[in-house]
Amino acid sequence: MLIDPTKEQEQIYNHLEEMLKAACASLVPGATLGGVYAKVRTALENMDSKMIPYFPSSLGCALQATMNPMTDKQIMADSKAIVEAHEIYHLKFGFYSLPKPEKFKGEFDTYSMQIAETVLISAEAEAQIMTEVPRRYHDISYLLEEQDDEKEEKENES
Repeated sequence: MLIDPTKEQEQIYNHLEEMLKAACASLVPGATLGGVYAKVRTALENMDSKMIPYFPSSLGCALQATMNPMTDKQIMADSKAIVEAHEIYHLKFGFYSLPKPEKFKGEFDTYSMQIAETVLISAEAEAQIMTEVPRRYHDISYLLEEQDDEKEEKENES
């Protein structure tokens, strides 16, 4: 959830959504996990190359039937592991240690933004997202500043 996000934060969130789409399109049987990582990174480079320094070293991993992570099936640059049909992956996309926007007060200088998803690898199509949650920007962002400004204006008019 984003509260009073800046335009830059909106753009960053939209980048995460596009990265998820790129991963789902790339997670097909026979693909290498290193290749999936490279395609997601390339998608980000094409959208906004200044975000590359914040790109994570891992984008998730396969899950065992017990839903425990499979450490040999990490989505990382050097992974040679092969995607197989009917596998389940936990995807985790984020940008970490981003400089905090000036409009936000507080003791921290940085913030992070992340989305996560569980997907099922289909035998014949792109990976299928397994959860149904609101994910579009307008569903997860809230503007409280505008409400405060409107309330203040009404009070001043009275």
